Amino acid sequence: QYKAYKAHLEVANYYNIPVVDFGGEMYNRTEGSYDGFADSVHPNDAGHKIYAAIMTVALKELFTEASRSAHALPATPLCTNGYSTLKNTLASNISAKNWSYYTWFNNTDYEKSGSPFRSSFVKNQFPGYIAPLKVGDTFSFTGNSFGFLGTVKDGATLRFTIDNSDYRSVNGTTSTGLLEYPVYTGLTNISHTVTVTVQGNNPYVAIAAFVTTE
Repeated sequence: QYKAYKAHLEVANYYNIPVVDFGGEMYNRTEGSYDGFADSVHPNDAGHKIYAAIMTVALKELFTEASRSAHALPATPLCTNGYSTLKNTLASNISAKNWSYYTWFNNTDYEKSGSPFRSSFVKNQFPGYIAPLKVGDTFSFTGNSFGFLGTVKDGATLRFTIDNSDYRSVNGTTSTGLLEYPVYTGLTNISHTVTVTVQGNNPYVAIAAFVTTE
């Protein structure tokens, strides 16, 4: 988490973006303990009071006339491998004969109470999913990276072949949530074709979207 914290600050500093550092302030005020938290992440009532105090100070500073002036963005981006060209191709928009199509709410495997697939976020952002059959099918894209958003549970493995040559596998995990799986990165930014085949127990595979970048 500290690595992510440093990365956020680096981006903000590079682009001159105002930062309200709740995490750093909370750490300083609680001396690194969890006194202001209900668990390891979420603040309790006392923690919310500290959050409110931090935000009050920040807003007074941010809404001064001196802080409203426009600033120019740097001539070059901080990262050349960012995600500004990222594209999600929803499973519901993909047509392939060897993939089975489901909706999160109609499939009994995902009707269990507390399942993350029942959340409004998943339903609204990713209305359905595909489960590849053992016989492979293809997805074509133009870009320099390819991955997918979905879940591969224990007992299943997804096998990918790009442009009929390079084989990659994604093995099942114990997680019940949607995960991001980068499969190919650093590709030549041209048209590619990926063949997706499931090995093992395909009902435990759900792809909500293919993710590509140029």
